Amino acid sequence: MRATEADYYPLLVANAIFGGAFTSRLTENIREDKGYTYSPSSRVVTSEMGGLIQVDAAVRNDVTSGTLLEVFYELDRMGATLPTDEELSRAKRFQTGLFLLRNEINGSLVQTLGSNWVKGLPIAALADYVPKVNAVTAEMTRDVARRYMTSRSQTIVIGGDLKSVRGQVEPFGAVTAVTP
Repeated sequence: MRATEADYYPLLVANAIFGGAFTSRLTENIREDKGYTYSPSSRVVTSEMGGLIQVDAAVRNDVTSGTLLEVFYELDRMGATLPTDEELSRAKRFQTGLFLLRNEINGSLVQTLGSNWVKGLPIAALADYVPKVNAVTAEMTRDVARRYMTSRSQTIVIGGDLKSVRGQVEPFGAVTAVTP
């Protein structure tokens, strides 16, 4: 998705609920509940021509498949259920607060303007950000997750011991090993 599309702001909020904030579902699941990793994360990366949702989690080789199952579960849950009022409120506060903090000094503001230019966003996007994030509804996050966050549409890149993880990841699809 491009940052100029109507789904951009709902996707930012959905991502904060999924894995983009420390209070996210992904953190709760694979850090707090399972203990697979210390700091999982996800982010929306956009440009004028398209973008991606990137999920990162440094895990032990022996929990690679378990981690993938939980990541896919959380991705699909985003499109299958509405976030709670608390999740939605927390995600909006996170997104707007982070935006305001990131643009507090001139150097950061210049970086945001440059990034927006690369993404094809007008200068007015600075003033639009907070109101557009605050306008996101629970239904919008679910709907955008159905379009962009499904487990079946993911490309998986794993760095690890091939012998240890190959058998764990083969059930998820064809494995191509790349050696640097």
